[in-house]
Amino acid sequence: WVILLLLPALAWRLLVPAGFMPAAGDGGALTMQMCHGDAQSAIVIRLAGKGEAPGDHSARHDSPCVFAASAAIATPPVPAAPLDAIDSIVSGKESKELTDDIATRAITLVREQRGLLPLDRSKKIAVLGISNGYEGPAMTATLASTLRAAGSTVTTGYVQPNSTPAQQDAALNTVYDADIVVVGLYGRVRSGAPSSTGLPPTGATMLRGLIESGKPVIVVSFGNPYALMSFGGLRTYVVAYGDMPSLQRAAARSLLGQQDITGRLPISLPGLYPRSTGIQRTKN
Repeated sequence: WVILLLLPALAWRLLVPAGFMPAAGDGGALTMQMCHGDAQSAIVIRLAGKGEAPGDHSARHDSPCVFAASAAIATPPVPAAPLDAIDSIVSGKESKELTDDIATRAITLVREQRGLLPLDRSKKIAVLGISNGYEGPAMTATLASTLRAAGSTVTTGYVQPNSTPAQQDAALNTVYDADIVVVGLYGRVRSGAPSSTGLPPTGATMLRGLIESGKPVIVVSFGNPYALMSFGGLRTYVVAYGDMPSLQRAAARSLLGQQDITGRLPISLPGLYPRSTGIQRTKN
């Protein structure tokens, strides 16, 4: 019998939209209450009563909303961040430590040439950035500076869609004079761009030439994790998933053996590696 008593209430709840409450008014007139805003006030519309024309109705806006108590319970107030402190919070020590921790856990070693990692700091290292954007030399700044801070001798070069022939030649000279080449791929998704998810043709050609040369090459993808599928000859491939400074620092520390490598692919590389692939390395 309890269920039978509840059925009419449930049916009424389904038929009447949330925030509306019909009730009987003076003279048998039907009123409709609509809660609005923060549910602390309501608009009450008096519909036509007995003996009144259909157009005879009125509204008042000063009635309390009967749903206010339940709304307050259902939606407790959310504390707001102080606007004048947002910059200091986001750029503070705790935020930096959090982003660095997330980045450290994200770095994924998919393929490794035996004996190449950790990097030999006595070798000359070239950092080559290949991007489908227009960042210029700034694209590899954090990666290169982190490697230098560990005592490595590092030179840099970059290739992007608008690189001049002179800039391309300078990048080639940089990598061919080095003992080891660390290539940062910045093939990010850019809506409407000719190479929206890939690399500029010049950069792709340069990378293929490096792979064929037999020089030790480490590729770190700071964007599209599927890049390996276009360069199957790569022997060492790392995925960093983004180009934020925290990820570039974490990638450099991983190559140097300064941190554990624990990441695993959240996707599969069809025909190459299944999801959850990741070579685990302990810092050295």
